[in-house]
Amino acid sequence: MKEKGALNGVVNLFKEKGITSFQAASRLRKLFNVDKCGHTGTLDPLAEGVLPICIGFATRFAEQISGGVKQYSATFRLGTS
Repeated sequence: MKEKGALNGVVNLFKEKGITSFQAASRLRKLFNVDKCGHTGTLDPLAEGVLPICIGFATRFAEQISGGVKQYSATFRLGTS
């Protein structure tokens, strides 16, 4: 088993609908057994998509990662109920 806090880097996690960004980061924190783990921006609990999560020393770069230009896409079906 790795010693606590020995892992550093960024994980691109596909967050599914139904969980918050905080819950996703918390699950990775427990999975990798690390002290520092945080997401780079919040995705709505009803949204799904890629959520970069910084681990260990990489948490220092979260602001630089999330500070760039963002692009969003959505699909809608109109005329149905």
